[in-house]
Amino acid sequence: MRDEAARAEAQRQAQIDMMQGQLDWWQEIGYLWEKVETLIDGGVDETGKLVETSELAALLKDNDNIKAISEIQAFKWRQDLAKEVAA
Repeated sequence: MRDEAARAEAQRQAQIDMMQGQLDWWQEIGYLWEKVETLIDGGVDETGKLVETSELAALLKDNDNIKAISEIQAFKWRQDLAKEVAA
């Protein structure tokens, strides 16, 4: 049983190390910033308003924190986000 647990732990650590390496590489080459810029460029209009049909809006709406707030709070949050982006 201990051997299985040790093998499973080693496998998990190998997966974490591989994923960390990929993240480090993405950071080094700027991949993540390119993705962020693409999301923002397509996610807000010229006035800074969130484009409701954008991939950014979909990602934000899918966030558990957003799901947990009321409709009124979500509307206010979207307004505040639009103001911040426009600033």
